[in-house]
Amino acid sequence: MDEAHSYLDDIAKQRDAALTRADTAEARVKVTEQALFDCIKLSGADTDGATGPDDLGQDVAERAVEEAKRSQHDYDEALGEIAQAEAERDEALATSNELVDHAVEAAETIVHAEIERRAGPLLTENERLREALTFADFARVNKARCEAVDGFGHALGAWSTSDWFLAAIGELGEAANKAKKLNRVRDGIPGNTETTGELISGLAEELADTVIYLDLLTQSLGFDLGEIVTAKFNAKSDEMGFSYKLAAPEDR
Repeated sequence: MDEAHSYLDDIAKQRDAALTRADTAEARVKVTEQALFDCIKLSGADTDGATGPDDLGQDVAERAVEEAKRSQHDYDEALGEIAQAEAERDEALATSNELVDHAVEAAETIVHAEIERRAGPLLTENERLREALTFADFARVNKARCEAVDGFGHALGAWSTSDWFLAAIGELGEAANKAKKLNRVRDGIPGNTETTGELISGLAEELADTVIYLDLLTQSLGFDLGEIVTAKFNAKSDEMGFSYKLAAPEDR
C-alpha cells in the first residue's frame, strides 16, 4: 500500500515538472513569435512574406523562426510527457485500488479468524458449565424440592398458572426494587438503608428466585425449560445469522 502511494506521488511530481516545462516552452513560443513579428516590421516585410532591404533584420527574423520551431518542439514534447504521466497515474490508481481491495479482504479474514479464535474457549467453557449444571438437572431437583415433604411440600398442580406467574413476577419485582435503590447510589440520592454491597447481593438473590419460579411455572405447564430456551435461542440465532447454537438437551 505504501509503495503504491509513493509511486503515485512520484508520477504526480513528474507530471507537475512536465507542466512547468510546457508552460516555459509555451512562453518561449510567444516570445519568439513576438520577436519574429518585430523583426519583420524592422525589415520592412509585408504580410505576404516579401522582405525589405534590411538584410540584418531578415537574418534576425530567420533566427527567430528557428527559435520558434525549437520552442514549439519543446512544447509538444512536454505535452507528450504530460500525457504519459497521466497514463501512468491512471495505471497506478488502478493498482492502488486493487491493493485496497486485497487489504479489505485480508482484514475481513483476520477479523473472522479472531472471532473464531475467541469463540472457541467460550464454547469450551459452556460445555464445562453444562456438565456442572444442566437445565434438566436443575428442573428435576427444583421440582423435587418443591414437592418433597422435607422441601416446600407443595405439589406443582396445587397452584394455578396465574399463581405461578404472580410468584415469578413478585420475585422479579423485588429484584427491580433492588435495582431502583442501586440507581439512587448511582445518582447520589440518599434514603437507602442497605449498603451498595448488600443491594448487589440482594439483586442477585432475587433474580435467582425469579428463575426458580419461572422453571416451576414452566414445568406446571408441561414444558421443558431447557428445550424451549434452546429452541428459541437457536431460532433467533438463525434469524440474526449468528453461527453458534446451543446444543439440544438430548445432545448434551
